[in-house]
Amino acid sequence: MTRFAQAWVLAVVQLLLLNRAASAGAPCADCPNIVLLLSQQQDILIGGWAAMNKTKTLLKPLGTHAAQFRVHTPLSAPSRAQLQTGKYLHNIKSGQPTPASKLFGTGGVASIDLGGKVYPSVFPTILREQQGYVTGIFGKCMDGGCGVNTQGGSGFNSNETADLRLMGAFDRWFEALDDGQYANGSFFDTSAAGCSFPWNETACTVKTAPGGAWAGLGDGYDTATIANATIEWIKEVAQGDQPFFAYMAPYAAVAPAIPAPWYTSGTACDNATFQNDPSWNFSGMRHTACSAEPPKGNPVDWPPTDYHEIVSCPPGLTADEAAALEVAAQDRCKAFMSVDDAFAGVYEAVEAAGVMNNTYFIVTSDQGYNQGHHMLLSDANVVYEHALNVETFVVGPGVQEDSFVSGLFTTVDLAPTILGFACVDTPADMDGKSLVSTFAQNATDPELSACVKAHISGHPPPNRTSVPHEFFNQGPLSAGGASRPLDDWSNTYIGVTYQDASSYYKYALFDPKGTETAFAAPYMREMFDLAGDPYETRNIYNDTLLANESLVKLLEDAVHTWYQCSGKTCS
Repeated sequence: MTRFAQAWVLAVVQLLLLNRAASAGAPCADCPNIVLLLSQQQDILIGGWAAMNKTKTLLKPLGTHAAQFRVHTPLSAPSRAQLQTGKYLHNIKSGQPTPASKLFGTGGVASIDLGGKVYPSVFPTILREQQGYVTGIFGKCMDGGCGVNTQGGSGFNSNETADLRLMGAFDRWFEALDDGQYANGSFFDTSAAGCSFPWNETACTVKTAPGGAWAGLGDGYDTATIANATIEWIKEVAQGDQPFFAYMAPYAAVAPAIPAPWYTSGTACDNATFQNDPSWNFSGMRHTACSAEPPKGNPVDWPPTDYHEIVSCPPGLTADEAAALEVAAQDRCKAFMSVDDAFAGVYEAVEAAGVMNNTYFIVTSDQGYNQGHHMLLSDANVVYEHALNVETFVVGPGVQEDSFVSGLFTTVDLAPTILGFACVDTPADMDGKSLVSTFAQNATDPELSACVKAHISGHPPPNRTSVPHEFFNQGPLSAGGASRPLDDWSNTYIGVTYQDASSYYKYALFDPKGTETAFAAPYMREMFDLAGDPYETRNIYNDTLLANESLVKLLEDAVHTWYQCSGKTCS
């Protein structure tokens, strides 16, 4: 055998070893069940929860609400990757230098290294292998799917052949594929007839359209189908001797939202509107023209605008655009009615199975939203509160009912928190911190299992005055031409939300080549006093630099400290 052939055989063997599904560990006798309910683009500030009446009535009063919970990156794929790995964007981002075609074109899936840094580190694998959980995923896993995902050939993956479906994360896959999102979509369903390990996507793909395998469970509306598949699985596994982890993530209400046929009219959402707060149709007093490329010069020649370019350059919204936003708000509200049904249905299934006293629910979203706020017609992407702040609450044994906690937390804290409820210490390479002791504050509560009590004693609540945010542009993306950017070169940023006993700020640095420069030469900074200006309508950076340079330095240092942290060095 030639050296080349030997090397090829070795590579194939290594690939098979990497992609095989590891066996589940022995069932943990003391571990609770865990249910993660994850929506998409569901803000808390501009109407995203207006339709969630069942969830607000049945589930939320039973738990503790995190009032200061934000996503780390307001974009679906990186946010989900951060949730699943417990790592900040800079620690799962591709190590490849951002090529010009990506810097000024599409950024793939936020330039994250799915195959090399995300797939090998997801927390459900730990649940299965260490604690013997039976795990199931229902709905959206990742943009482009969690099979072999080359991100459109972007070159950002260090392992282009990695397949999460084969790596032992989930026993049951009912993964929504990208052809549907709302109606008559396809699912990678490992319970499909003829589907066996190692999974073949063709054999394991089912349709929800009339005549499809799941036509009777949701009538072709995918949010309902995802919920019903989750409920059927919970009914089955709740009777077993393994603790279960259910990950339910409908596409709703990603834009453009499409309501279920039964909610198209005759609901309270018929009269829904966008939240017309002071940031709506607002871009400050000093503006610039929209530009296809970054400014030149050293130092950068940038006009004194109040915001970075995608906010400061668009014209005011027209009457037609405002009317279209009104219709979009109504459709979005109606789509969230089905998410509400899904969340309530899963809760009722757990209750009917008789395991509520041993089950934790975590409810959250992957990002917020824009509806004309800061001049952005849709998506999230930006560093402002309507894109970052999402409703998040926990229900379960030892969690105080109808209460809230006010500490600063992000999506990155969810993986170590879920592991903590499963009685697993936070892995050393995770950036996030366990919030079990934040939500279940009384370690002597008799409702808590012995192993959760032990976890609480070893993992105190994080002691922070800030949390970080990162975003690398995916542009140019627009909503109706160059004068309506949703994302472009100007929107690559790192920043913090900062709060201590006397102050509350948002602070961000913008640098189109932040990957290459480590944000050493930002062309723009934005700073907002969230206590006095919660809608972020006045950039106070220049004034604060003159009046209180030490405060600016404190915030600037915090941003860079977070951007350089990894594992236990993250606070």
